[in-house]
Parts: sequence; structure tokens; C-alpha cells
Amino acid sequence: MQARAVVHIGPTKTGSTALSYYFTRTQAAGTLTPNVVYPLGDLWFGTTSKGTSRQASELGKFVGGQKGAPETFAHDGVHDAIARVAHSLREGPEVGVSTAVFIAETVTARGPVDLLQRAFTDYFDEVIFVMFARRQDKAAASVLSQLVKTPHLPDTNLDPHRRKSFKGVPFGEYNHLRNYQRWVTGPENYRLVVVPYLENEQGSFNSIERFYQAAGLGHPVALLGIEGRRIHPTFSLEGLTALVGVKKSAQRWKWIPGSREYFAARFREITRVYLESARSAGLEPSGRKFVPWQLSSEDARWVLDIFEPGNRELLEIVRDGQFSDAWDQWEEALA
Repeated sequence: MQARAVVHIGPTKTGSTALSYYFTRTQAAGTLTPNVVYPLGDLWFGTTSKGTSRQASELGKFVGGQKGAPETFAHDGVHDAIARVAHSLREGPEVGVSTAVFIAETVTARGPVDLLQRAFTDYFDEVIFVMFARRQDKAAASVLSQLVKTPHLPDTNLDPHRRKSFKGVPFGEYNHLRNYQRWVTGPENYRLVVVPYLENEQGSFNSIERFYQAAGLGHPVALLGIEGRRIHPTFSLEGLTALVGVKKSAQRWKWIPGSREYFAARFREITRVYLESARSAGLEPSGRKFVPWQLSSEDARWVLDIFEPGNRELLEIVRDGQFSDAWDQWEEALA
């Protein structure tokens, strides 16, 4: 039995939660594609491991070495966990090739390439890292929105011009050409596949099917209830503005006893109301129909122009390979 590993390395906001939702539930139901495993529970880091957030946390946190030594995993036992999965595939009753799927998600722009590659290539016969390329203006809007919606983070900024730079540019974690160049080479049993992320496929089964194609897994089995589901839907401007107001008030009045609990409860209630509006596309407290927030056309163009040369170069590299039709759609959406 040969053992393969397929690793979703991100970036964030490119479908990793939907993939985890799919793999977790089909595996629990016993309907996951034969010879495919999504490591959970005792096979990963113990019975508390429940999905992508756990895997991404353990595979995406690192500590720097002393006196110039390379980075290592912040979580003890990552190598042991990966080795345990590979061993379990080789010892299984199936014949041919078995594949384990991992979600790393946050490592595309910042993760130590050699460390992550070797963590898998040392134990698996074949390793495929899958990187998604999402339109940078849409990714920017999702990132800003998600930071506002995350209660324990202080972020209140919806202006892309105020975004802190990464590697010299705002939203530099979505510099797809740079990310491709970081990950494209590796050991002999390793390869990188870049997948176009299409905006009209959010909440659809298509992104899961494309991940399967990138991994060479055939076609995924159907999962009732996932079609049309937006696991992290974007709120409206009204909803995001309400959350920003709560965060600012919480910071201003944090010295008052009991304020932390009050504003936390208020944040949860506002989140509940606007999450319902987002999922149902219904009316909001103001009486207006829900409209998802996005960057203005001027701000969207500003973001895209930052990455335009790199996007063109990446397209020249990938467009004639796998997913050629989808890459054509991705390019059309940039115009």
C-alpha cells in the first residue's frame, strides 16, 4: 500500500472551512471516498481534534530556532502525528494507494517551506500541496470583514488603504506569484498544484470538486446540505458597522466593572441577527434587504492593480495546464 498526502496550504479565505466541513462529515457518516482519510481524533492529535481549525493550528504555528537555526513547529509531536497517519495508511486493508488530506491553510505566505515539505515528504510516498488563487480584491474584502467579525480581535478597519503591508504591499499574503515561487520546487516526491478560486462558486460543490481534481482523487461523493451553504458569509455594511461600534465602545469603557461581559453579549447578539440576515438574504433590522459588503469599485481596482503584473505572469505559467477553462474565467473576472 502506498501512502499519499494532499495538503491545502491556503491562503486563508479560500474554502478550507468548507473542505473541512465536507471531509469531517463524510468521514463520520462512512461515505468518504474509498481510500481517502481525513485524520481526526486519535489518528491526529487526540480525541479533541475536530477539524480544520485544529489541523491548521498545529501545522501553521512555528517558533524560531536559536542562533539562526531553522524554524520548528510550535506544537510538539507534529512529525509523530504525520508519521502515524502515513503508517496507518500503509497498514490498512485496502490495496493500491491511500490518501490522507490535511488542512494547513495559513502557511502560504509565511510558513517555512522546507520544514513543511519535509514534514510530509519524509513519511509519504507522494505529497501534493494545493494552493488556491483568489482575486485579491475579493480576498481583501473577506479578510477585513472576517477580522471585524472575530470577537477577540480588536480590528475595526474596513478601509483597504489602511491595511498593514506584508512584503511591501497591502494584502501581500495574496501575492499569488510570490507564493507560487516559494512552493513550486521541493523533493522528488513532492509537487504543487495551483487552483483558481472562482467567486461565483462560494457555497457550491464546485470548489470541493476542484480540490479533488487537484489531488487526483476522482469525484467527491455528494453531501446533502453543503450545496448553497456559506459557512462564513460576508455581512452587510450595516452589520459590520454595528460590530465596529461595539468593539470601539468596549475599548472605550473597558475600565467599568462588568463592561467586558456586557459588550461580549452585545457582540454575540448582533452577530446572531446579521448572520441570520446573511444566510437567508432577508431583511435587516433597518428594514433594508441584505446586501453583502464588498469594496467599492475604486478600492477593488486599487487592490487589483497592485497585483496585476504578478497575476499576468502566473497566468502564463498555469493557464495551459490543469483547470485551463477555470483559469480563463479567473482572468476574465480581473478585467
